[in-house]
Amino acid sequence: MSRPLRIEYPGAWYYAMNRGAGYRKIFFDQEDCLLFLTALKEACNLFNDEVCKYFKISEDKLFSSRRGEENIQRHIAVSLARELSGLSFSAIAKRYKISSYRTVGSLCCRFREKLKKNKRLSKQYEEIKILCSQEWI
Repeated sequence: MSRPLRIEYPGAWYYAMNRGAGYRKIFFDQEDCLLFLTALKEACNLFNDEVCKYFKISEDKLFSSRRGEENIQRHIAVSLARELSGLSFSAIAKRYKISSYRTVGSLCCRFREKLKKNKRLSKQYEEIKILCSQEWI
């Protein structure tokens, strides 16, 4: 699957690779790596907080899922994590307690299709995305 299109506006997040050119190391030491991972965790927490505030739900709702039930809030949080932070599908799967990175890819793809068909949902998604972007400016 190809990478998402680059977001081009002030305060936007851009995808970061976890390796240097020619597969060289990009972290000077363990502390540098931990700082990077902490920043990624904070980004996910921000997305979660904004989604929870917007829908007036607890964060537990983002981590729960049942077969046959649709959890739009979770779909929004996962899609934002992918779009704004550029986290890999596997990192998102771990963060949201999803069984496989393939499930995350499928969820993001199905959610994009839903956004095309549902104007109200699309508007909500854009509002939350703007809120998340403004938090980091």
